This record gives sequence, structure tokens and C-alpha cells, in this order.
Amino acid sequence: MGIDIYVKKNGKNIYFEGLGSGTNFYEMRLAIQFSLENGKKGSRFPILQRTRDYEAEFTLEQTHALKSEVETIIKEKDNLEEEYKGVPYQELEGIVPKDFTFHRAAIIGRMERILKGCEVAINSGGMLGWFY
Repeated sequence: MGIDIYVKKNGKNIYFEGLGSGTNFYEMRLAIQFSLENGKKGSRFPILQRTRDYEAEFTLEQTHALKSEVETIIKEKDNLEEEYKGVPYQELEGIVPKDFTFHRAAIIGRMERILKGCEVAINSGGMLGWFY
């Protein structure tokens, strides 16, 4: 089971795409936290980082903010490690699987799908959300 992003308008999905497993979504957030936020979750990307991953819906204002955050992450992609292997930080021991491996390309791929969802929601006046 994974996390899916959607845009609803008039009770119907007009955009729907998978974002990967819940574990991968969590690991993606960790990579962003430690590479782009100096370890301080949500300090630069509060909408992306502090929103529940199992179910969320965004107001139009939040969607605009999330779009801006995602665009910044994509622009700063060179600051993300090419590959994350093992437990990257001591304080994550026991939280992150020991075989943790995550690639920058996977992070950017998810960011591009979130960005597309934001654009569909903004252009259509629909409601952006994701669920697990």
C-alpha cells in the first residue's frame, strides 16, 4: 500500500497518481530534512514536512505554498545526496531501517508528481490531497 496524491473537483478525482510506499515517503522527508533543512523538520518546508502523510487535504492557499516549497526543493536538488545508504544520523537508529537506501532521482520524481498535483489543483480550483 502506498501514498497517493489526488485533486478532486465537484466530488470527482481529476488527478490521481501514486507517490510510492509510506516508508519511501517518510525516507524522502528525512532526506529533505537533513539535506535542505539542517536537520530541523519543517524549518524551510513546513507544508510538505509537517503535514500528516497518511491523509491530508490542502486549502488553495496551502497548495500555493506547497507548490513554492516543491519548486525550491527541485531547484536545490544538487544539495541532496545522490544516494542515501544506511542510517544517516545516529538519532534515527531504530527508526529508519538499517537497509535504508534512497536516491535523489526518487525524491525529485516524487516532487515532480506533487508539483503537477499542485498545478492541477490551482488551475482547476480543485482540492489537493494525499492519503495512505
